[in-house]
Parts: sequence; structure tokens; C-alpha cells
Amino acid sequence: TVRERMARRYGEEKQATLVETGNLGMQEYACGDRDAGLDYVRRAERDLRRLFGEGNVAAHSFRHFLAESLAEQKRWSEALQMLDGLDVKALVAGNSKPGWEHRLGALRGEILIGLGRLQEGRALLSTALPEAVALGLLDPDDVKRLSGLLGDR
Repeated sequence: TVRERMARRYGEEKQATLVETGNLGMQEYACGDRDAGLDYVRRAERDLRRLFGEGNVAAHSFRHFLAESLAEQKRWSEALQMLDGLDVKALVAGNSKPGWEHRLGALRGEILIGLGRLQEGRALLSTALPEAVALGLLDPDDVKRLSGLLGDR
């Protein structure tokens, strides 16, 4: 409702409307309609970059959501493509929690392992995971899952 009202009142291509489009997508994804959710978030991310530049903070936040969500679905190539376009400075501007480089390193490691690039992925993950854990960036289930990807190291 909020997104539709904003689109009618301010226009489809206003930044606030696009942010609400991405937020709607995140909620749809969380509520179980993953395809619709990803479509909304992709649209928001793409249009924010197109209209407001590659460094748009909201676009990077949505792109990070896409990378994580696609990795969760084991859509590794798409996840890596989203991850490759991320900028730590833009992510920090949108969310000042510390450790973005470690979060992204752990995510990249997971994705590379998923793509079968085990040595490269494990090397990244073995460096990023302890730092992310030390900063309290991951919940226990994620720590367990990611630790399991390291194999017999």
C-alpha cells in the first residue's frame, strides 16, 4: 500500500518510491514469495543506480540483499554477479555497523565454494569468518554453516 501510494503521489522514478519498492521486495521475500521479492528488489536496485548513480547507497544495500538471498538459494553465479558490484564505502554509509569487509569476504568465500572454487573460497572464508565472529556480525547458525564449509582445514 505504501509503495503504491508513493508511486501515485510522487512518481515511479523518485528515490523514495524506489526505496519503498526495494523494501516491499524484502518483505515479500521474508514472507515466502521469494520470486516476487527478488523482482522488486532487482527493480529498485537497477533503477536507483540508473537514475541516481552507481554509488547510490540504497542501491548498494539492495544489491547486498540480493547477493545474500541468491546465495541462500544456491544461485551462485547470480550471487557473485551481485557481490562483484558492491562498494564497502556505500554499504557503510547505509549501515555503519563495523566489519563490512569481513561480511563480504565471508559471503564471497561461501559463493566461491558453491561455485566449486574450493581453495579460493576457503582461503577467503578462513580469513573473514574469525573476524566476523569476533565482531559479532553473524548469528550462531550462520557461524556453524560457514564453519562447515571450511572442511577439514
